[in-house]
Amino acid sequence: MKQRGYWTIALLTLAGVVVAACGPFAGGSAGKTLYVGPYPVDCVGVAPQKCLLVREKPTDDWTYFYDQIQGFEYEPGFEYELRIMEERVENPPADASSLRWTLLEVVAKTRSLEGTPWVMEAYLNSEGVLAGALPGSAATARFENGEVGGNASCNNYFGTYRFHGGDKLSVDIGGMTEMYCAPEELMAQEGDFLAALDKAASYVIAENKLQIEDVSGKEILVFSALESVPLVGTTWQLTGYNNGAGGFASVLAGTEVTAVFAEDGKLGGSAGCNNYATSFEISGDRISIGPVAATMMMCPAPDGIMDQEGAYLSALEAASTYAIEGKQLSLFDSQGQVLLGFTVREPTSLLGTEWQVVGYNNGRQAVVSVIIGTEMTATFGEDGSMTGSAGCNNYMASYELEGDAISIGPAATTRMFCGEPEGIMEQEAQYLAALQTAATYRIDGDRLQLRTADGALVADYLLKPQAAGLDQETLANMEYRSDWTQSGVAPLVNGEYREQAAPGSATETVVLLTGDAAHGQLNGQDAAAVILVTDPGGSGTFYDLAVVVEQEGQPVNIATAFLGDRARINSLSIAGNEIVVDMITHGPDDAMCCPTQNVVQTFALEGEELVQTSSQVVGSEDSGTGALVGVVWKWENFLESNDNTIIVDDPDKYTLEFLADGTVRVKADCNNGSGSYMVEGSQLTINLQAMTLAMCPPDSLSDQYIKYLGEVVSYVFDGGNLALALRYDTGIMTFIK
Repeated sequence: MKQRGYWTIALLTLAGVVVAACGPFAGGSAGKTLYVGPYPVDCVGVAPQKCLLVREKPTDDWTYFYDQIQGFEYEPGFEYELRIMEERVENPPADASSLRWTLLEVVAKTRSLEGTPWVMEAYLNSEGVLAGALPGSAATARFENGEVGGNASCNNYFGTYRFHGGDKLSVDIGGMTEMYCAPEELMAQEGDFLAALDKAASYVIAENKLQIEDVSGKEILVFSALESVPLVGTTWQLTGYNNGAGGFASVLAGTEVTAVFAEDGKLGGSAGCNNYATSFEISGDRISIGPVAATMMMCPAPDGIMDQEGAYLSALEAASTYAIEGKQLSLFDSQGQVLLGFTVREPTSLLGTEWQVVGYNNGRQAVVSVIIGTEMTATFGEDGSMTGSAGCNNYMASYELEGDAISIGPAATTRMFCGEPEGIMEQEAQYLAALQTAATYRIDGDRLQLRTADGALVADYLLKPQAAGLDQETLANMEYRSDWTQSGVAPLVNGEYREQAAPGSATETVVLLTGDAAHGQLNGQDAAAVILVTDPGGSGTFYDLAVVVEQEGQPVNIATAFLGDRARINSLSIAGNEIVVDMITHGPDDAMCCPTQNVVQTFALEGEELVQTSSQVVGSEDSGTGALVGVVWKWENFLESNDNTIIVDDPDKYTLEFLADGTVRVKADCNNGSGSYMVEGSQLTINLQAMTLAMCPPDSLSDQYIKYLGEVVSYVFDGGNLALALRYDTGIMTFIK
């Protein structure tokens, strides 16, 4: 939509008819064309509300429509061309329209620059290169009614925009907040993002992508439409609420308030202390909720929790309209004031999560609680192994998933005997036997339940709480022991430490904290186990297991153990007073580049040392990195991000061979070359160091092939084929044997 004048209102003054009942057209004709604008606007009928922008011809000014179009599901961010039926209503209520519009057909639905929440994918950086957005960052833009705003990566910004005919656009950034966010790269991205937005001269929209160009036509920003999650069926977690005293308050630390809107019109969740239930109705963006019924518990802590709960439940019943943008839900009162703000509560993942057993089937048609003083756990690894503590012994079993179906194989255990507390060995045997009867699983919030095919409960778990004071942010900003640094320590900041590999050296030693972490009890104290990976600036990437505990209120890395070179961690857990590491490491015949042996190792903390207590080989990764080596891969096609496919006429002319010593051989039509490669999990980088420079035929793909190989970031096997993904999601290369 390129026309201005949204605020030009065609007011129809009809005696005895309330203005809120008016549409822009009169008459009793049927089957007319109607155009609907890309975003609703604030308006006042009988009360403040949201109105659609409508017009009868593309050249007309927009006018407000105060009612609903029956059968029309409006989605902001799109311009619509509709065919509607218009009917007169006999004896309408005083606050209702005398005309009824009913949708006949959606003729066209076109993505618009305006009304769409956009999230940045790439930007022109200070070096003049189109760079991908930093992982975890979310620079956004929303254009509405001549105003643009959003988050620039750290700070919120605001400004104005104007259309200049066709696809011409100008943006003027007016101001922003002044926070600082780490790391420094985020602030650099923010500056480049705002500078690029300020240089906007034209734009192109293709499906759900927005490309902004400068005056020379150069691409400077790429956005994708931020799709909103549905109201119904999503678990919403409260982030802020109207406290009833003129303020908007954040949710108390340590409390969780949730809302789930069900298909049957029921609404329920936790109000922080009590559970509640009610009903709701929606019509367009209008919502009515209540009355609310809740349980009657009293929670003394934290201070203010009952006041928060009362304010939340009152706000629910006062809600009049709602809006969803991406993963954010807002409820408003009849005056348009924000009452409640929610974000999507991401479901807890089955994989990689440590679960604590709270009940299990004892095999005698009864679900019983865990014996006091014992702890049973379960962690489902991405490699299909289930590990944990059965109360006395550690166990490991294989499992398979298909949708919500699960099957668990017989468990192998350590061979300890525990005499206390009474019944612990019987409990262990019953729990492990029950696991083999599991047929389905379900996760509700922090609760996991395994059930039989008949629906009987097999085992009931809760998310195992982390040790206090050992959260991920703390673990990413502390000092660790390191055999790879000159000082013997690595003081991490935001999960990273760098130093020169040697005095005056151009290379660096880099120590990183991975995302693998486990929490539990070691020798009677809360502990966290983490994985550190070190690149010393030469060959090799070294993995260490580190244990952190609190001493005098401070986190301390009291013990570290070396795990291997170029390993890959499948899962990490603390169970039965031991640390269990499931990983891929080198087998006796593996090349250094490509470990394939799956091994489960356990470690015990003895004083300030980690001592390996067991090591069990559980198989090899037949489809893993080792499958890259020893094959001459032939380039078959290239799938571009716009779904266009380039077919390679003669794959034999474009080959790729990974050698066991970490080098790579390349044939690119009439040229040959070599280089090196690095594998890190599913990540792959190829560095071509020498190529012949023969002139290939005009239709050769040699130059593109070499360029694409230098942009590879990851790999995956698709059947017997190899797929290489390029950076910024620009395309996928497929190879055949």
